[in-house]
Amino acid sequence: MLLLGSFVPAMAAPIFVSGVSLSSGWLDVNKTYVDDSNLCWAASSSNLLAYTGWTGGASLDTTAEIFADFKTHWTNQGGHPYVGTYWWFTGTNMMAGQTGWAQLEGTAQAGLYDAATFDDNYFYDSFKGDSAATVFSELLQLIDQDYGLALSIEKYVNDVRYGHSITLWGIDTATGSIYITDSDDGVTALKSYHYSGLSLTDYFGGGWSLTDVTGLELAVSAVPEPASLLLFGVGGIVMGLVRRKGIVGS
Repeated sequence: MLLLGSFVPAMAAPIFVSGVSLSSGWLDVNKTYVDDSNLCWAASSSNLLAYTGWTGGASLDTTAEIFADFKTHWTNQGGHPYVGTYWWFTGTNMMAGQTGWAQLEGTAQAGLYDAATFDDNYFYDSFKGDSAATVFSELLQLIDQDYGLALSIEKYVNDVRYGHSITLWGIDTATGSIYITDSDDGVTALKSYHYSGLSLTDYFGGGWSLTDVTGLELAVSAVPEPASLLLFGVGGIVMGLVRRKGIVGS
């Protein structure tokens, strides 16, 4: 069994999630800033779901189609990739009624799979207080075991917290860099940023720290429930809502 926080030697080149390279394989849906200015968490969820194959059939297959579906069913408020992917699987908003969190509106579709399937395929962990070495060790193990990964980051300015969600595609332990796509940068591009353990030193003025990771395993034969096929119709931190799923060694 692999141990979280174990030492990982520096690699000579970036390590990417399965099927991804510097030039291909990664996904990057961007906000339009029309009723989606706070939906970075939904964009990261959409990248994650499309990449791992937990999609919704012919009309909900690409990251753009999935993001459009989130925009149809959610208010333009903060959230979290764990909340977004859980709704996609179960049809339930675990933050229903919570002030400041995005809420479902209209016909609250999704629920394309079920809670048991979600429990068997997700991973969540907080990075609060972890060193850069611990963070990179855990991310490397998740990449090695074919998880798609979304990161939450935060920054405080004059005691006001700002949260954001991005999608992780690779890491470089030699340079201390992460490779991400970002719904807020206005371009479709894979970018790298240095992580010191305290902050992403060159990301939008610096001062942004990694707070947690949400992962989904690649779908082997992800087929939406038949009944669900008939129904197609800046984020906070999830605290105390999810169990930690251990990483099982191959």
